[in-house]
Amino acid sequence: ADSSARTLLKGIARLACDLGMRVVVEGVENKQQLKALSKINGIDEFQGYHFAKPINQDEVRDLLTRDAQSRIVQIRASA
Repeated sequence: ADSSARTLLKGIARLACDLGMRVVVEGVENKQQLKALSKINGIDEFQGYHFAKPINQDEVRDLLTRDAQSRIVQIRASA
């Protein structure tokens, strides 16, 4: 099954690349998956629990608000 999945992913990545599309692999859960997937040419980005746990909309809003406030402070500090 791993070999078949790898072959399928390679084909999808190649097709997407030929069509000028970016490839984002979702559901990367651990370092071993990332290592194996990183060997496939044509994958542009990865996402999944390995990088960050899922968050709800309130947490996203808080994160973006904190980021925006941080950027404002940085801009003022450098002006």
